[in-house]
Amino acid sequence: GVTSIGGYAFYDCSALTSITLPEGLTSIGDCAFYYCSALTSITSKNTTPPTIGDGYTFDDVDKSIPVYVPKSSVDAYKSAEYWKDFTNIVGAYFVDVTAENGTVEGAGAYEENAEAKLTVTPAEGYKFVKWSDGVTDNPRTVVVVSDTTFTAEFELKEYTLTTEAENGTVKGAGTYKHGDKATLTATPAEG
Repeated sequence: GVTSIGGYAFYDCSALTSITLPEGLTSIGDCAFYYCSALTSITSKNTTPPTIGDGYTFDDVDKSIPVYVPKSSVDAYKSAEYWKDFTNIVGAYFVDVTAENGTVEGAGAYEENAEAKLTVTPAEGYKFVKWSDGVTDNPRTVVVVSDTTFTAEFELKEYTLTTEAENGTVKGAGTYKHGDKATLTATPAEG
């Protein structure tokens, strides 16, 4: 939902190494990324180049770093004011990933026919089941030929609880999902 980045928003963030500008971003304010000298890449998912406030917005940023933009928008960025100062504007496809109950590495901007390696890490108590297209590989490598969105699907782990009893019985054994409460009832034998 971000549509603009205010002036001086990331001024002098010398540890900032990459930025991803979301689709729908229309403007970046004066000096927003001034002195962000550690930037190694910029990704803009917007087909229309966001307007840049002034010539200092990306001052002290290496203008030869890759700027990944939608493949169909390379010419627009190369001719847009201040964007055209960057010498390495790269047309890319975007691999987006959603993963409720876990995380995924490997989403991002890729050149056509590049390989994206997606690796899932389930949250505690969950296990990875499959991707939204039915593939179960983890990690998974895909050849990028278009903008793509994947969803990683998870389910709660199940555990088997067994009980043993000498001189009596115990009820409550069975299969339980992570986080379930098991009630065990011990009944002693006579005497």
